Amino acid sequence: MRNLTHINLFGNTLSGAIPKEVGNLKSMVDLDLSQNQLNGSIPTSFGGLRNLEVLSLHDNQLSGSIPREIENLVKLTLLYLDTNQFSGYLPQNICQGGSLTEFTANNNHFVGPIPKSLKTCTSEKGFDLHIKDFRSVKSMPTKNGRSYESTDVESKDNDFNKNRRFYS
Repeated sequence: MRNLTHINLFGNTLSGAIPKEVGNLKSMVDLDLSQNQLNGSIPTSFGGLRNLEVLSLHDNQLSGSIPREIENLVKLTLLYLDTNQFSGYLPQNICQGGSLTEFTANNNHFVGPIPKSLKTCTSEKGFDLHIKDFRSVKSMPTKNGRSYESTDVESKDNDFNKNRRFYS
């Protein structure tokens, strides 16, 4: 099973915590556990999924902070974390590899500034960032003093004002 590259368990009414052993699937490229009833946190062992390109965990009951180990996923292009109960700050180097082209974090309880590393997320198609309901974000992003270069930045229902910076 170590050579498994794709798992799609979308919408199967799965419940309980995500087993930490999933992080041992070193060949994993696409992991879709969305639209279930999973709870608990993202295992830190996910940091070992160095070939992972797609991580879809949206529409579950996952909670806690996003582990810093997620920064190790430098091949990650799509990251869907929306509609869970995540909280705390996003890892500072969440887009360390610069491969991320779409990131959704809507409908969670994240706080703090948006990580600066998201500025490096680019592709020929642009970068889609969805951060609806993000708390304590105070201003819109800029890149090199110009408007954020993105295909789509959804920023509805946030707590913006001009006294704080968007990025940390």
